[in-house]
Amino acid sequence: MNFCTSARCACVVLTSLGVCSQFAAAQSISPNHAAASAGGSGESSSAGQVDGVDDHQSARNGEPGTPARTPAKRESSWLDPFLSRINGTGDGWTTRADRIVSGGGLALGQAYTQPIFGRRARVRAETLFSVKGYLQSELGVTSQKLGVAGLTLGGRIRYTQLPQEDFFGVGQGSAASMHSSYSRETTDVSLVTTLAPRRWLQIEATAGFLGHDIDRGRQPGVPSIEERFPERVAPGMEYETEFVQAGVAAVVDLRDVPHAPRPGGWYAASLTHYDGIRGTSPSFGRFEVDVRQFLAVPGTAKHVLALRGQVMSTVGGADAEIPFFMLPRLGGSSLRGYEVSRYMDRHALAFSVEHRWDVHRKLQLIGFVDAGQVSPTLTSFEADRFHTSVGLGVRYRIRGAAALRLDVATGREGARVHVGFGPSF
Repeated sequence: MNFCTSARCACVVLTSLGVCSQFAAAQSISPNHAAASAGGSGESSSAGQVDGVDDHQSARNGEPGTPARTPAKRESSWLDPFLSRINGTGDGWTTRADRIVSGGGLALGQAYTQPIFGRRARVRAETLFSVKGYLQSELGVTSQKLGVAGLTLGGRIRYTQLPQEDFFGVGQGSAASMHSSYSRETTDVSLVTTLAPRRWLQIEATAGFLGHDIDRGRQPGVPSIEERFPERVAPGMEYETEFVQAGVAAVVDLRDVPHAPRPGGWYAASLTHYDGIRGTSPSFGRFEVDVRQFLAVPGTAKHVLALRGQVMSTVGGADAEIPFFMLPRLGGSSLRGYEVSRYMDRHALAFSVEHRWDVHRKLQLIGFVDAGQVSPTLTSFEADRFHTSVGLGVRYRIRGAAALRLDVATGREGARVHVGFGPSF
């Protein structure tokens, strides 16, 4: 088969996504011009965005003495106008695309934001529905910055319905054959205070009510939780739990570009105390640390190493008192080769490494390794007991940021496919 014909056929498909615009532009200029543009390097230079550099910045990258030339016109994908309108932050109606919880499937919905009190505050209403029948509705209000260290005040009412949650048992050795499901309804009514004393630092304090109601699972082909586990193994499955919650969280954001970081890091820590307000509801705390570091590979503008480490731990309370659905868990987004919530216990560690390769301004290829372990105590983690998964992924990007995400991962229990919006972390 003629190579040129094959390349053009492939380009017809890729051009529909805006990926083959460079090839198409090259066909419209003379061979001499193309050779001069490539500079004899064997790589055709691209007009417009260089990977990791926006359009305005690349327009300033001309070298002294280099004749000016008109950039090739970029072709936009039919997806771009749709994706660029998703998850907007302006007033009025906005299309939302996100996930409600890990494993809940892709969720779509609408949000409406309206200034109130002479634009001194904003009220926002949002509803999301997922492909698995999950629902989340939220009504919130947030003040404008009050001028003291970036202080804002607000509150929220959030209702969540999760009909197909997974449970395999508690512990590192839980069996895949014990897969069961349950449904959970959650009501969260909280006041929120946020401080932003520095551009890179945000501190948030929350206080309010949190209630859970567990019912039979509705996952097709999977037994409901009460058919496989007694209440002593899964505390909280036979009664409602209600808490007064209070927490504090801090985020340090040192990324160079938040949506597509090369060097820099993002670091978060949170501590939340849950005080049971019914006789069967326990009191305990939960502590989490999430560290993300991004390293540009020296000598190239197309490769980045992304590293992530997570610590999730419960504090206080007897083992049998903490509701099973509030325990730290691994699987899904944290351990992509395993089912969501595949492992859970009082403490969990998770690590991920991604090699991100910008093969095109719209496409990024990913190779990744995940590892994780759960444990009943902080001192019982063992180096040779980590569950691991490896995989490949692709990102479709708009303005250098990941807009659509597809990952395929494999672990000891088979392969999993993950589809979502935005980067994995």
